Amino acid sequence: MQVDGLSDDPLATRFFTVLIRMVKGSQHQAMALTAEYDLTLTQLRLLYVLDHAGEPRPVSALGEAVGLSPAATGRAIDALHKAGLVSRNEDPEDRRIKRIALSEPGHDAIERITRARFAAIRDFVGALSGEERTALEGAIDTLADLSADHFPGFAPGCTPGATPTSPDPQETPA
Repeated sequence: MQVDGLSDDPLATRFFTVLIRMVKGSQHQAMALTAEYDLTLTQLRLLYVLDHAGEPRPVSALGEAVGLSPAATGRAIDALHKAGLVSRNEDPEDRRIKRIALSEPGHDAIERITRARFAAIRDFVGALSGEERTALEGAIDTLADLSADHFPGFAPGCTPGATPTSPDPQETPA
Protein backbone atom coordinates (compact mmCIF):
# COMPACT_ATOMS: atom_id res chain seq x y z
CA MET A 1 0.00 0.00 0.00
CA GLN A 2 1.47 3.33 -1.05
CA VAL A 3 0.22 6.57 0.42
CA ASP A 4 1.88 9.80 -0.66
CA GLY A 5 3.51 11.80 2.11
CA LEU A 6 3.79 8.91 4.56
CA SER A 7 7.28 7.75 3.64
CA ASP A 8 9.28 10.41 5.52
CA ASP A 9 9.90 7.90 8.35
CA PRO A 10 10.96 4.49 6.99
CA LEU A 11 10.32 2.70 10.29
CA ALA A 12 6.81 4.11 10.56
CA THR A 13 6.18 3.12 6.93
CA ARG A 14 7.38 -0.46 7.52
CA PHE A 15 5.36 -0.75 10.73
CA PHE A 16 2.24 0.62 9.01
CA THR A 17 2.68 -1.81 6.12
CA VAL A 18 3.02 -4.81 8.44
CA LEU A 19 0.00 -3.78 10.52
CA ILE A 20 -2.15 -3.33 7.42
CA ARG A 21 -1.02 -6.70 6.02
CA MET A 22 -1.94 -8.45 9.28
CA VAL A 23 -5.27 -6.67 9.67
CA LYS A 24 -6.28 -7.35 6.07
CA GLY A 25 -5.04 -10.93 6.26
CA SER A 26 -7.01 -11.61 9.42
CA GLN A 27 -10.29 -10.16 8.27
CA HIS A 28 -11.21 -12.30 5.25
CA GLN A 29 -13.26 -14.86 7.21
CA ALA A 30 -14.56 -12.17 9.57
CA MET A 31 -15.87 -10.15 6.62
CA ALA A 32 -17.53 -13.28 5.22
CA LEU A 33 -19.34 -13.69 8.54
CA THR A 34 -20.22 -9.99 8.56
CA ALA A 35 -21.82 -10.49 5.14
CA GLU A 36 -23.58 -13.64 6.38
CA TYR A 37 -25.22 -11.53 9.09
CA ASP A 38 -25.91 -8.82 6.47
CA LEU A 39 -24.17 -6.20 8.62
CA THR A 40 -22.82 -2.88 7.49
CA LEU A 41 -19.51 -1.81 9.01
CA THR A 42 -21.40 0.81 11.04
CA GLN A 43 -23.70 -1.86 12.45
CA LEU A 44 -20.70 -4.05 13.25
CA ARG A 45 -19.06 -1.14 15.08
CA LEU A 46 -22.23 -0.61 17.11
CA LEU A 47 -22.29 -4.29 18.08
CA TYR A 48 -18.67 -4.10 19.22
CA VAL A 49 -19.40 -0.94 21.25
CA LEU A 50 -22.32 -2.71 22.94
CA ASP A 51 -20.23 -5.81 23.57
CA HIS A 52 -17.45 -3.77 25.14
CA ALA A 53 -19.92 -1.73 27.24
CA GLY A 54 -21.34 -4.87 28.79
CA GLU A 55 -24.60 -3.13 29.67
CA PRO A 56 -27.49 -1.45 27.84
CA ARG A 57 -26.56 1.94 26.40
CA PRO A 58 -28.75 4.87 25.32
CA VAL A 59 -29.05 5.34 21.57
CA SER A 60 -27.41 8.77 21.88
CA ALA A 61 -24.33 7.31 23.60
CA LEU A 62 -23.97 4.69 20.87
CA GLY A 63 -24.14 7.36 18.18
CA GLU A 64 -21.47 9.41 19.93
CA ALA A 65 -19.24 6.35 20.31
CA VAL A 66 -19.21 5.68 16.57
CA GLY A 67 -19.59 9.26 15.32
CA LEU A 68 -23.08 9.00 13.86
CA SER A 69 -25.93 11.49 13.78
CA PRO A 70 -28.99 10.58 15.86
CA ALA A 71 -30.95 9.75 12.70
CA ALA A 72 -28.23 7.47 11.30
CA THR A 73 -27.81 5.80 14.68
CA GLY A 74 -31.55 5.18 14.88
CA ARG A 75 -31.60 3.59 11.42
CA ALA A 76 -28.65 1.34 12.24
CA ILE A 77 -30.20 0.29 15.56
CA ASP A 78 -33.55 -0.37 13.84
CA ALA A 79 -31.84 -2.74 11.40
CA LEU A 80 -29.96 -4.52 14.20
CA HIS A 81 -33.19 -4.84 16.19
CA LYS A 82 -35.08 -6.19 13.18
CA ALA A 83 -32.30 -8.77 12.70
CA GLY A 84 -32.65 -9.79 16.36
CA LEU A 85 -29.08 -8.79 17.24
CA VAL A 86 -30.02 -6.15 19.82
CA SER A 87 -32.84 -5.53 22.26
CA ARG A 88 -34.41 -2.13 22.78
CA ASN A 89 -36.03 -1.20 26.10
CA GLU A 90 -37.23 1.95 27.82
CA ASP A 91 -34.98 3.44 30.45
CA PRO A 92 -36.64 2.72 33.81
CA GLU A 93 -36.00 6.30 34.98
CA ASP A 94 -36.84 8.16 31.76
CA ARG A 95 -39.21 6.48 29.29
CA ARG A 96 -38.11 8.85 26.52
CA ILE A 97 -34.70 7.16 26.49
CA LYS A 98 -34.31 3.83 24.73
CA ARG A 99 -31.56 1.57 26.01
CA ILE A 100 -29.96 -0.83 23.57
CA ALA A 101 -28.32 -4.11 24.56
CA LEU A 102 -26.82 -7.04 22.71
CA SER A 103 -29.22 -9.93 22.42
CA GLU A 104 -27.93 -13.48 22.71
CA PRO A 105 -27.77 -13.78 18.88
CA GLY A 106 -25.92 -10.44 18.78
CA HIS A 107 -23.40 -11.67 21.31
CA ASP A 108 -22.99 -14.90 19.31
CA ALA A 109 -22.40 -12.91 16.11
CA ILE A 110 -19.67 -10.79 17.73
CA GLU A 111 -18.06 -13.88 19.21
CA ARG A 112 -18.03 -15.72 15.86
CA ILE A 113 -16.60 -12.71 14.02
CA THR A 114 -13.94 -12.10 16.68
CA ARG A 115 -12.97 -15.77 16.75
CA ALA A 116 -12.63 -15.77 12.95
CA ARG A 117 -10.19 -12.85 13.09
CA PHE A 118 -8.30 -14.45 15.95
CA ALA A 119 -8.03 -17.78 14.09
CA ALA A 120 -6.05 -16.16 11.28
CA ILE A 121 -3.58 -14.66 13.76
CA ARG A 122 -3.41 -17.93 15.73
CA ASP A 123 -2.60 -19.79 12.49
CA PHE A 124 0.16 -17.29 11.70
CA VAL A 125 1.69 -17.60 15.18
CA GLY A 126 1.28 -21.38 15.11
CA ALA A 127 3.45 -21.61 12.01
CA LEU A 128 6.39 -19.82 13.65
CA SER A 129 9.50 -21.62 14.81
CA GLY A 130 10.43 -21.50 18.50
CA GLU A 131 13.02 -18.82 17.81
CA GLU A 132 10.53 -16.74 15.82
CA ARG A 133 7.93 -17.08 18.60
CA THR A 134 10.44 -15.86 21.18
CA ALA A 135 11.36 -12.87 19.01
CA LEU A 136 7.69 -12.05 18.45
CA GLU A 137 6.93 -12.32 22.18
CA GLY A 138 9.68 -9.81 22.94
CA ALA A 139 8.50 -7.45 20.22
CA ILE A 140 4.89 -7.67 21.42
CA ASP A 141 5.92 -7.00 25.03
CA THR A 142 7.81 -3.92 23.88
CA LEU A 143 4.93 -2.73 21.67
CA ALA A 144 2.41 -3.26 24.47
CA ASP A 145 4.48 -1.20 26.89
CA LEU A 146 5.26 1.58 24.42
CA SER A 147 1.74 1.84 23.02
CA ALA A 148 -0.21 1.77 26.31
CA ASP A 149 0.17 5.50 26.94
CA HIS A 150 0.03 6.54 23.29
CA PHE A 151 -3.14 4.55 22.45
CA PRO A 152 -5.00 4.43 25.79
CA GLY A 153 -8.46 3.70 24.35
CA PHE A 154 -7.90 -0.01 23.84
CA ALA A 155 -8.67 -2.08 26.92
CA PRO A 156 -6.64 -5.20 27.72
CA GLY A 157 -9.87 -7.18 28.10
CA CYS A 158 -10.52 -6.96 24.35
CA THR A 159 -9.12 -10.38 23.56
CA PRO A 160 -11.02 -13.36 22.19
CA GLY A 161 -12.94 -15.07 24.96
CA ALA A 162 -12.89 -12.08 27.30
CA THR A 163 -16.12 -10.40 28.32
CA PRO A 164 -16.54 -7.12 30.15
CA THR A 165 -17.13 -9.10 33.34
CA SER A 166 -14.56 -11.85 32.86
CA PRO A 167 -10.81 -11.51 33.17
CA ASP A 168 -8.64 -11.35 30.10
CA PRO A 169 -7.77 -15.01 29.36
CA GLN A 170 -4.17 -13.94 28.71
CA GLU A 171 -3.95 -12.67 32.30
CA THR A 172 -5.61 -15.68 33.94
CA PRO A 173 -3.20 -18.19 35.50
CA ALA A 174 -3.37 -21.62 33.89
